[in-house]
Amino acid sequence: HARAYERLGFVKSKMQEHEEAIEYLQKSIEIHPAFPEAYYGLAKIHMLDGNLEQAVLNLELVIRHAIALQAIYWKARKMKAECLVQKGEWEKAAFELSLIVKRKFKAGDPNIKSLPHGYYLYGKVLLKMQDEDGAINWLEKAVSEAKDPELAWVKDAHQYLAALHEPTHPGELETDKD
Repeated sequence: HARAYERLGFVKSKMQEHEEAIEYLQKSIEIHPAFPEAYYGLAKIHMLDGNLEQAVLNLELVIRHAIALQAIYWKARKMKAECLVQKGEWEKAAFELSLIVKRKFKAGDPNIKSLPHGYYLYGKVLLKMQDEDGAINWLEKAVSEAKDPELAWVKDAHQYLAALHEPTHPGELETDKD
């Protein structure tokens, strides 16, 4: 029954009915307190609603209740890193992203598709932490593996790289919004 409530929560979330989605997801957790998918659903809603603290708490529960062989474990780590980046918690974000970018995912793992964006985020975080060489490495990897050069983050990565390759470059770029 926990899965049924989690699925109902997922559907309500897709319909932008967040309050009802949260109720269903919490009911799922009441039935099965170690159900990572329900916590992930709550985290996603909280992130969309701008409640990053609550999102991170739920993502930590996903990580605690999932195992590293499950795709959701790594999806939760990446989403947690995204929340930490939005909060400006660079060291914590760097830790999460370092685990993701160094992971060898098996063929067919859904996390493979989001790796280039993970590389970008890691490069951006390293730049914020004054590790320019590391930032260049991961930003170049992100750009080289990106499937769509028109994505906003790919364009940002190109701008960061251009600024980093200039003899003198500004600490902040126009695209720095977070």
